[in-house]
Amino acid sequence: MAVSWRGLDVNGLADVAADLSPAADDAEAVPGAVPGAVPGAVPGAVPGAVPGAVQRVEAGVAIVPERPEALPLAGALAVRSAAGRGWGWPAAARARSAEDGRRVPVTALLAALAGGRPEIVTGAGPQRVDGLLGAHLRALAGPGRREAVAAIPDEAAFDEDRRQRLIDAGRTAGLRLDLLWRPVAALFAWGEAADAATLQALHGRPAVTVHLLPDGIHAAALTLLAEEARGRTLVAPERQRPGAVCRDRPPSELADGIARRLAGDDPALLWQCRGGGDLAWRPLLGRAGEPALVHTADGHWRRLRAPALGRDDAEAILRAVDRAVDAALAAHGPARGAAGLVVVEGPMVDAALDGMTLGQAAADRARRRAGPDAAVVVLNPVRGAALGAALYAHRLAAGLPTYWDHLPQLEINAIAQGRPAFVPLVPKAARVQGGEAFEHRIEEEYIVAAGSQKLSLYLAKQDETFLRESELDLPQYSPRDEKVSVIVRQTPAQGHAEVEIWPHRRGAFGQMQLLLDWEAMRQTEKSREDVVNSMVGNLSFPDIAPQRAHWVLWDLQDTTALIDEFLRLMVLVDPPAPPYLNVVKRLVSIFRGKHSPSYLTGGMLPDRDRYSLVSSDGTLPDHIGSEQGGKAAARLAQDKFSAMIERAAADLAYLAAHPQRRKEPYKTVLRQLFLLTTWTYAAAPEPTIAYIRRLLEEKELLTSSYHVQAIGRTLTSHDDLKAYFGYAARRLTTTVGTYHWVKGVALALRFREDAPLARNCSPPTPPDRGGERPA
Repeated sequence: MAVSWRGLDVNGLADVAADLSPAADDAEAVPGAVPGAVPGAVPGAVPGAVPGAVQRVEAGVAIVPERPEALPLAGALAVRSAAGRGWGWPAAARARSAEDGRRVPVTALLAALAGGRPEIVTGAGPQRVDGLLGAHLRALAGPGRREAVAAIPDEAAFDEDRRQRLIDAGRTAGLRLDLLWRPVAALFAWGEAADAATLQALHGRPAVTVHLLPDGIHAAALTLLAEEARGRTLVAPERQRPGAVCRDRPPSELADGIARRLAGDDPALLWQCRGGGDLAWRPLLGRAGEPALVHTADGHWRRLRAPALGRDDAEAILRAVDRAVDAALAAHGPARGAAGLVVVEGPMVDAALDGMTLGQAAADRARRRAGPDAAVVVLNPVRGAALGAALYAHRLAAGLPTYWDHLPQLEINAIAQGRPAFVPLVPKAARVQGGEAFEHRIEEEYIVAAGSQKLSLYLAKQDETFLRESELDLPQYSPRDEKVSVIVRQTPAQGHAEVEIWPHRRGAFGQMQLLLDWEAMRQTEKSREDVVNSMVGNLSFPDIAPQRAHWVLWDLQDTTALIDEFLRLMVLVDPPAPPYLNVVKRLVSIFRGKHSPSYLTGGMLPDRDRYSLVSSDGTLPDHIGSEQGGKAAARLAQDKFSAMIERAAADLAYLAAHPQRRKEPYKTVLRQLFLLTTWTYAAAPEPTIAYIRRLLEEKELLTSSYHVQAIGRTLTSHDDLKAYFGYAARRLTTTVGTYHWVKGVALALRFREDAPLARNCSPPTPPDRGGERPA
């Protein structure tokens, strides 16, 4: 059986399903593909994706069955059905037919989905939105299809809850539905025919997409990126913020006005124009001249034609285009007039308007605001968003680049070193490729207090004023404090994030997995301040735990003997001698290590938590060895540790100022000394802190993971953390070293009690020193 990928455009007016099949030269790259299954290729098309059949369903509807046990009727069968059209006879039956409401427009289902309503009321009683919408999705995808990609609106209101409900609707019909932002789908469809020179010329420039949809005019601004893959140049747009939508006199309201003008005071005819059929929508779909069969109040059958789109109605849409584009550009951040491309799409682009189409008029209005030199493209509604969704499915299957997305920040309430706070589950500006799951695992940072029977959880999402609340009942309570890991996974444009809580001690809360139930979370009117002020009482909260030190790591690892060997070398020779470098590397290895007492003692000590030689506060254990004499051993270890830090700091300062420091072997020695002193956490000496400040002030980019993460675990002062977070905020907008910056920021937030305060400050602008960056 040949492989193909199906994309869906579910807008309620001109729903489209587009197929792509593998080209002969790409078939082997896709598991199960049949080479040459679809002969020929479209000129300019993305290699490896040959457009196949396109199915278009006008004015999608779902038919509610008369018998509860029967399945809904949807797709082309529902469009052709006479049920619920308002064609009843005589007049009493006609009125009942209008009120019956067995025929449910997909636009009404989408409105219910966007409004968060699980049911829609019809004359046949309340109906589940997911069941009716699932039947429509199944009909659109095809009876044998198990997977499809649906293009969805990109607006803040269409949040994880709505997206999850759409995914669940597909699941009810046996369809695994992946979601793709509509602006990205539009750019994929445009990029299908764009050549490499065009893509490279537009690389890095903003693109504005405009979507003429029934509920309003949507717009988004993305950054165009051209990426090379297998000798091809592909568009891989970057999305940073949700798009904008203008609902001032939306098209649905305009269609209602057209229906009322056509129907007069006949309720059955009114239903036929706007619910039982698509007559009121035809002027907006470019089909004003097509007649529709109606049954009038006087009992006659007539062929009724809708008028052409009025100038006032068209101008209302174009004003909405202006507002939506302005809002999208403001959210994206580029200066007005900087866009290199404007793409307009949607089911209404073909509406006739003064010798041109509504799509062309909207493109002209958008270009005036987005950029006078921007290229303008109006996509055919049959091969717009649906084709882009199918291309996305193909790219995922073939391992090709897709697009870049920035996930919204998620925070959860916790007790951070004894103080209430909100800590990040998904760091701000987390950048991930479309189709890939972002996973953030927070190790050894949370504690559930002994005897806790439930966790009170509040989730804060970026750009949302109020919080969501859930109380997670623990299957059983533990008589001791339990360290847990919190893991969050989220895929761009999909439904709810997955948040797991795993105890480090197996079976601490029973054998059940602790999984945050998003469906059980309720929206509150509480702010972060409200929750922080109320975090008292007998409920337990996750507690951020610092990195702790343990005496057994000093007692059983010959740490002091290795420090003595380092100190005996006395001075740094020039060039550095191999014995010096070897000892420093061994010190780095032993100070960065984290081990459990149980592991080091072969189970003689039961403690399985992982400790280090130095705590994140820069302190050593208060005793080493047995209680008797342990204090004296700890003082001796502290003296040797201080001497090691002083010597390493002096050597680091010398090398940092050395004119040959960027050459070997100086570069390696400087790196190892930097690591050694930063693995002492808050005890890092002043020369190391000064070196870090120089790194943060330089213009050139920090990309080395050992620099980035070391800085995060070392800095303690408010000003230093402020500079680090400001630098990190700028670096997280690029593609290089993102993981290391996220990890470094997480370490700073983990170890420093006041770090969130510094994070909330405006980042400073680094000075233009124009000098050489430290190694």
